[in-house]
Amino acid sequence: MIITFTGPSCSGKTTIIKNVFWKAYFNSYKLIESHTRKLKKEGYDINDKGTDKTQIKIIDIHHMNYLDYQCASKQNHITDRCILDGLVYTEWLFNKQMISENILNYAKAVFNEIINKYDVIFYCEPVKYKNDEDRRLDLADHEQICSLYEKYINGLKNVIKLNGTIEKRLIEIDEVLK
Repeated sequence: MIITFTGPSCSGKTTIIKNVFWKAYFNSYKLIESHTRKLKKEGYDINDKGTDKTQIKIIDIHHMNYLDYQCASKQNHITDRCILDGLVYTEWLFNKQMISENILNYAKAVFNEIINKYDVIFYCEPVKYKNDEDRRLDLADHEQICSLYEKYINGLKNVIKLNGTIEKRLIEIDEVLK
């Protein structure tokens, strides 16, 4: 299986992933952590400073994660973020006139190629947004990003919305994966 957790910043993705006892569901799995902070450490501009170069790298990573699952390892994959995140942030940056239309079209093409191939997409609904050392957005930008997520998850059959406390979300995950 390939399972992903997606959603806007501060929606609990990483916290939830770290709190699920994955061995209860899978004998083996590959956890693919979010790459955004790693890219920042490598010198890529992220979030509201994203560039064509950054977004190409992010879309390529999501695509390679899927191809690794599909073609190479055939091992269960759990990802912290997926192509949906890449497309949402790419479109948001395009709307702010920070990246080119070609990059947006590239993100859409990869999204269309693989979005329905994930077995389960757990969409972590937004909670109260707060800035931290890696995430600095104003509330209007955060709301625009949340709207883009809603636009793209509408109609997807493999999306499970998670909301409420961590405990409630963990119960929902358990119900889906058992």
